[in-house]
Amino acid sequence: MMKFITRYFWNLLIAVDQLANTVFWGDPDETISSRMGRFIKQDNCHICKIVCWFLDFVDPDHCKNSIEEDEGSRGLGVPPDVVFIFWGVVIGATIVFTIFG
Repeated sequence: MMKFITRYFWNLLIAVDQLANTVFWGDPDETISSRMGRFIKQDNCHICKIVCWFLDFVDPDHCKNSIEEDEGSRGLGVPPDVVFIFWGVVIGATIVFTIFG
């Protein structure tokens, strides 16, 4: 029974990860780690390098080992750097308008 519960929660974590990737304009069937690993492989994302560097302390080569070669084609191809900047501006503007609005 414990194995079933553990697997269930692991599946939920993967689903949340894939949802977050989709929200950030990625392939709905790919995890964020896989996406960041692909962009690092293409040398196309500075934020990905920083995030994966931190993840390497918990799980060495996490992003590299998470790359799903058969996934990523349904995403919008927007590098996470651009996505983080976009959402940073949206959230920052929302906070400013909420406070001073």
